[in-house]
Amino acid sequence: MSKKLLAVAIATLMLTGACQSDYVDIPSSDPTSDTKAMSRSTGFTFPDGWQYLESNEERWAALQIPEDMLSTMSTEDLVEACMNYPLATDCFFYNIIEQGVASVISRFNGFAELKRRDNAFEKVLDFYSRKLDEIITFSNNIGYSFSSLEFAFYERFIISGYLVQVDELSKCERLRELYSKSCDLHDSYDKLQGSISTQTISAMRVAFGDKKLSRNHGYFDRTTVYITTPGGLKVEAFKIDCQDSDKDINEALKDIQKYSNAVVLEQGTCTYNCHGYAWWVSEGGEKYWINNTLGDESENLSNFFNDGTYTITKSPAPGDKVYYKYGDHSAVVYSGDIVISKWGPGALVRHRVNECPYNSTELVYYTKVQFKNGKVYWDMNPDPTPVNTYEDFHINDSYNSSIYRTEIFISSGKDPDEPLEDDSKAYIISKTNNTARVYFAKQGIYFVNFNIYLKANGKFMARYVSDEVYVSY
Repeated sequence: MSKKLLAVAIATLMLTGACQSDYVDIPSSDPTSDTKAMSRSTGFTFPDGWQYLESNEERWAALQIPEDMLSTMSTEDLVEACMNYPLATDCFFYNIIEQGVASVISRFNGFAELKRRDNAFEKVLDFYSRKLDEIITFSNNIGYSFSSLEFAFYERFIISGYLVQVDELSKCERLRELYSKSCDLHDSYDKLQGSISTQTISAMRVAFGDKKLSRNHGYFDRTTVYITTPGGLKVEAFKIDCQDSDKDINEALKDIQKYSNAVVLEQGTCTYNCHGYAWWVSEGGEKYWINNTLGDESENLSNFFNDGTYTITKSPAPGDKVYYKYGDHSAVVYSGDIVISKWGPGALVRHRVNECPYNSTELVYYTKVQFKNGKVYWDMNPDPTPVNTYEDFHINDSYNSSIYRTEIFISSGKDPDEPLEDDSKAYIISKTNNTARVYFAKQGIYFVNFNIYLKANGKFMARYVSDEVYVSY
């Protein structure tokens, strides 16, 4: 099928027939054919083929509900559409799940319409209650299965504050009852004891002021460590002991298949994330989790690209870094528009730079600064330079004076170890980071040197040396 035909097919969203029942019969070929899954059928169906579109923007657009349908959908059907949004579980590929949930909500128009409905929260609780009952009823049936990530999304959405303020949740008696039932389910059902599910029930407990810990809280066994960027700046990182908490993380592998060109390179683990991989692990460091900002919202990750080791480039090459300015994500260039990145606690993935769960509308590429020994230039008087005159010397490189410092000196050799011992022969009248005015008082052959260092750790970066300056009477 051509791209044009595919786009037309995807753009056509279809409504199914009216619901005849609040339940969906499981097909007779299923081992649980004698039961019914307690989930309403929906009056809206997401289109096929959206996985094969080439960018985030195209996929997100293809999954929207046509505006003329939104207002006619029942709140029940709207809840079903929102809870079954195909990219809902993308939220768990974010460094901070709350940010992931907010991102998912913002990209699908069904949520905006749901917020306008007076009975939205009540209907969401109806949906959540049916899902709880379904799992409790059928969890021991042979052949029954459910997605722990989808279930975690339902709970994350409820406590997100989108429909009801977080501090009001504990006042909802019905939700308290459902929360109590969910706690028992999380504690007793092995599939809900991975790190993502554990973080979710823990977040619910915080919302309800419940200080009880989850049975499996291994994800939270983490130690703060401090690492140093190549330029000598300190970055906070976490060494995380995941124990056996990667159960639901690796369930997310099938969710990555929603991105048709993505290739999983390593299974998921909560030991490190995208920033940890791109800026530390890929450079040979240990597997650490690195957050963009610190707990007080001060800068953390930016120390990597502000320490003088990297500079912004418009022509990225393999090994360069990619920072998703509005996606809280980092990647490493593999080739062309293909990058490698760690999807939160999920897998290490090779993918197109704009085929991923993150906002890719503004990408910043960083390449390592390649300082090379260079040449010092000056506005030369007729050769030879007369005694008792001055010359202006400069280097062409422009650099951030807050990151680098320059040592400027005069020598009598082109590759000197020390500057002139007798500075009465020639001396610097004035200087800036990349210029120097030199006064020549005695005849001789001189060289003007500019040495560049990183301020943070004193690392030598490059030397710039002038051609010989012949001074005579």
